[in-house]
Amino acid sequence: MLSTLLLTLAISSAPDLTGIYELSGAPADVYIVLHERADGELLGYISGATTAWVESGQRYGSGAHIEVQGTDADFEEPWSATLRVRRNGRDLEGVLLQEGAALPVTLERTALRFSEESWIWYDMANMTMHDVSRMVDLGNNFIGGGFNSTDSCMFMACGGNIDSWMVTGTTHDITTSSTGDCGQLGSLNGTFDASTNQLDGTWSSIDCNGNPSTGSFLAGKRGLTYDKQIQAMLLSLGLFADDIEAESLDAADVFHSSYLSDGYSRADWESQLSAWYSSHEDLQVEISGLRQLLTVIGSDVHPYLFGEPRVAWEITITGTHSSTGAVEELYSRSEPNMIGPGMNLISVEAGRTVFTGNGESQPLSIGLPIQLSDVSTDHYVVWPFGVHGGGHAEDGHPGIDFSYVAGAKVIAAEAGEITAITLNTGWTPAQWDITQTIRPGVQLRYGHIADPPAVSVGDILAAGDIIGDPSVTSGGNRMIHFALSLGSTSADDDTCPTPWFNAAAANDWDIIWQMAHYSEELSEPLGCNDREADPPYVATWELETPGVSAGPDSILFFRPDGYTYNYVYTFLDASGVAYETGDTEWMSSPSTIGLKFVATDGSGSLSFAAGDIVDTEMQLKIDLSMPTDMSGAAVYRYQQ
Repeated sequence: MLSTLLLTLAISSAPDLTGIYELSGAPADVYIVLHERADGELLGYISGATTAWVESGQRYGSGAHIEVQGTDADFEEPWSATLRVRRNGRDLEGVLLQEGAALPVTLERTALRFSEESWIWYDMANMTMHDVSRMVDLGNNFIGGGFNSTDSCMFMACGGNIDSWMVTGTTHDITTSSTGDCGQLGSLNGTFDASTNQLDGTWSSIDCNGNPSTGSFLAGKRGLTYDKQIQAMLLSLGLFADDIEAESLDAADVFHSSYLSDGYSRADWESQLSAWYSSHEDLQVEISGLRQLLTVIGSDVHPYLFGEPRVAWEITITGTHSSTGAVEELYSRSEPNMIGPGMNLISVEAGRTVFTGNGESQPLSIGLPIQLSDVSTDHYVVWPFGVHGGGHAEDGHPGIDFSYVAGAKVIAAEAGEITAITLNTGWTPAQWDITQTIRPGVQLRYGHIADPPAVSVGDILAAGDIIGDPSVTSGGNRMIHFALSLGSTSADDDTCPTPWFNAAAANDWDIIWQMAHYSEELSEPLGCNDREADPPYVATWELETPGVSAGPDSILFFRPDGYTYNYVYTFLDASGVAYETGDTEWMSSPSTIGLKFVATDGSGSLSFAAGDIVDTEMQLKIDLSMPTDMSGAAVYRYQQ
């Protein structure tokens, strides 16, 4: 109690640390915007470093500890560092502690006015994306920035500083530098096309050993924010947290008067706050991870990156139960989050930055882009999410492909606006990728639409309206790619659609899925497979119900990578001992899959199987020749 009192007295007697600081002495030149709460806790926002954020902070008298975290391709988990600083006049001086090293730094308080643009750079060859920050003063003069990738270092570098970004007409000339074990110097040169809001060009880099790398890239802007709007966001969140800890219903002022999100209103938030206040005491609010603040979505934003003003952040609320005395977590949320009442879409009301909600009266659900009667069984029927093969041998399939009968039309799976139509240059004849925004931050993508599409940008569609015709592959498959994007910036982040199907779509999907057959399903048999899974792709199927003929007690299928379509099989007995191994070959069968088991262990064994896989169940009938029907098939269960 005494230490808490002394801390409170120290906080109340020292000047507030709220302000904008330029960080010098660190590997990246960034600006840190701080807001001091009533109890001395510090909220912060880092401008110029796209994937770094202030995790927590606390003032102690004239000093402060600020925990910083971030992500990049060099680290599997978020990295962390600590700023330990003390006031020196208007500035803060101290050290940056990371991995045992102490780097002297200065946080110089500044009155500089700036805006921060958020961009995405994408390298087509390496399929690698950088989050990018470009900072300019109010005269539009470049003052700094940074780039960072969370998945790969193949595109220029894992990340680094942007040393210059000159815009002359439609031409962008950019230079970069990075440190680390082998620093690199890079440059990008591109032309901005105002008709597509896309920057296209070439890049080059030279590492510390003089090794050059080159490639082509495309880029788009997500939006921007201003320094004053960053401060306003921090102030609003700080007031929200302070009001909760004071058990004041003024905390609800962070919600717009017409707030609505998945059917949840501001009045519902007021009721929730009242319930917390009546059942718990000593409420504590932790706010962290504030980043990706976009307050201005201009006409130059890329159509794939378009959205509402928004912010990413995290909140946790705890309290002591009034009856039991137990400390309990009352609420925890990480934004953006498309499930439940949202707190990431923002606007201004009565001079305060507030949350608006997504404006929806019901939770998200979607339909299918195909009528059940239009599904073709001539090919694979559907190719599911996450499988590794075809054009996605390494990155996993980011959606679902549907096969259509001749004459069938692609239909809108949900009501919404057509916000982008992009030519898919990887195919001949021409194909189009259509993006439909169905609610803030949620998009549906319809890929491989035949030329010409039946829609235009700006069209408002109802569910079931015609999008266009499916394209036709060289093998005669009429198909499209269907994807769901929840606040993501590219197909790399698309999510599996099946959990979001409405009741009618889920019923049709169950019927369609039973008819599906594709070569990857021996090791990736689910409607939602793991896109992040690394090769080899291995699955064990254990016997659940024996068939009329003897068979193995379990079968292990091994696929070395996403480019290989045949499997190595291993038959195991009830004790888990392997007694036969060999290669599989695909055959015609009376069911969805036909297999030929050719032993390579010297036993000379040869057998055939007809099978049918639906999710985790495989019916398999094995014989010395290809079975002519599935009667008496054994049932095996997939072990993930």
